[in-house]
Amino acid sequence: MKRVLALVLAAAVSAAAQPAASDIDVSGICGHTQGRPGPTLGFKPPTARSADLEPPSADGLANFIRTTIDPTSWDADGAAILGIERRLEVTQSAENLKRVLALVAFLEARFERTVVVDADVYAVSPSLAGELSPGILTAEAARSLDDAAADPKTAALLHSLRISLRSSQRGHQSALKSRTMVQDRAALVAPGAAILDPRQGRLEEGASLDVRPWIGLDGSVVAEIQLAVAKMRSVESFELPAESGGPLALPVQDILDVRTVAYLPAGSRVLVALMPAGADHPGWSLAVVVQARVEAGKSPAPPDTAAMNFRAFDIGTLLALPVEFAGPRLGAAEIGWAPVNTSEIEMPGADARTNPETLVQLLHNLVSPESWQNDGAVADCLGDQLVVYGPPALLDAVATYLATLERPGAAGIAVDNWAIALPTAEWAARRDLLQRPGGFTDELFGELMSAVQAGHGRLVATSGAVGRPCNRNVVSSGTRRRVLHRWIAEVAPGSSAATPVIEPADDGFSFAFDPSPTSNGALSPGLQGQWARIGEPKRLEGVGKCGPLQVVEGEESTFEVMASVPAGRPFLAGTAVIGEGEKAEVMVFLVRARPLASK
Repeated sequence: MKRVLALVLAAAVSAAAQPAASDIDVSGICGHTQGRPGPTLGFKPPTARSADLEPPSADGLANFIRTTIDPTSWDADGAAILGIERRLEVTQSAENLKRVLALVAFLEARFERTVVVDADVYAVSPSLAGELSPGILTAEAARSLDDAAADPKTAALLHSLRISLRSSQRGHQSALKSRTMVQDRAALVAPGAAILDPRQGRLEEGASLDVRPWIGLDGSVVAEIQLAVAKMRSVESFELPAESGGPLALPVQDILDVRTVAYLPAGSRVLVALMPAGADHPGWSLAVVVQARVEAGKSPAPPDTAAMNFRAFDIGTLLALPVEFAGPRLGAAEIGWAPVNTSEIEMPGADARTNPETLVQLLHNLVSPESWQNDGAVADCLGDQLVVYGPPALLDAVATYLATLERPGAAGIAVDNWAIALPTAEWAARRDLLQRPGGFTDELFGELMSAVQAGHGRLVATSGAVGRPCNRNVVSSGTRRRVLHRWIAEVAPGSSAATPVIEPADDGFSFAFDPSPTSNGALSPGLQGQWARIGEPKRLEGVGKCGPLQVVEGEESTFEVMASVPAGRPFLAGTAVIGEGEKAEVMVFLVRARPLASK
């Protein structure tokens, strides 16, 4: 009987030691695509985006498993692991195969999490706008905004967009109307013959949202947000002589353009931008409110990987940021205007991004170096996940270190702007106080706004936005016109024709900021702003086959703040004289920078 029992046990041990083969589908991990951006309305399309992360490969996943799960066992006869496209071919002992499957299930649950981003655009009355400030809305403020939207006299919900996607993916959602129109002519010239070929263009209006979220270490979301809203104000028919090709359609649109990187804590709504509204809501403001939540994937709950000494960390924000958004140029640049060029702001750019190899090397050098040498600990970056294998003390130390990398300015900084036109006499009376170093006191700011409300000045624009440090964030609102400002003559023997050139002329308010905290508690907004006002284009008759032109006149002013300023206190960023004679006014630009507290 004992001999039989020994034989049975030996057979069981032999069976357990025999390699078992398995074909594992890892498309939930290695099929993690980045996504593509959609069309952008409004001003100049973005020219910079956050870095795309290299998606995990099956081969890279196989190498990580080989170095962490019983590394010496892979040298045994019959043991093997191979990554092919989005599958793993594994041959191992039953016990180690179970560990491989557990790790794959754990990683799938990480990569299958879904981030749901909601973006709402409200038009809000001046009284309501005065109660709002960019940043994380309190529950009471969010409820008040929704309640106000039920009364068209106080607010209106203009657009509501939702995107569901994985962390580090880029997605697009839009609600658009489009129309085609004859936008210009192309001159086709040959010896003895010439024609003007009409060219149609498509113009869109509505709302367009590009978003790329990352899940943070604390479970919140950091999102790269690019939102554009365009509203058709009118389409003007510009008459041309028959020999110049007939009428052209010159559209006029009201534009809102927001490009920022925002911190979105779970369960909170964030007012990411507050900008002047267009002609449909004169004197009102547009409020852009964004919220995000993280939903678990559909895979079964993973086993307890703590017992296996594995832990995964969300590091997308460390690898993909910062990002530099190029700001629009207001004014009619092609006609000789010299508007602010936000690309001149010095930014750390792509060189400041942490690459996966550098991050792993930092851990080896700075976080329990002896564990990496003596305990067989391993760290590897798989997409936006840092997966670490090692003793629990090392895993805790890695978590603490990563938190210090992400923490500085994690919630971001809000920048508020006010453009106020003061009569010259009012400016002369307040000049010394307004230019006092150190910013405004609350009392002085309150007195100035009370004077404006009493008719001793005009609040031209109030605006604001939130952004994370080391990212150039850009917000603009205004009006875009298309103007016919020159012709290009095409000449051949015995024939000639001229092509009309249509260019945009934008006005409104735009500012770009690269905020950062300083060691003494002050803030450096890294801000450049511009205000431009363009009058109605005037017709200028042409000569010969070069038809009439349009000329524009207007005013603009710019301001720049690169120095450190007191946190939370308005200060004078710049002034400019607008108008002439008795209509002359002094445009006063006030800016306030304030840190946002993490929830």
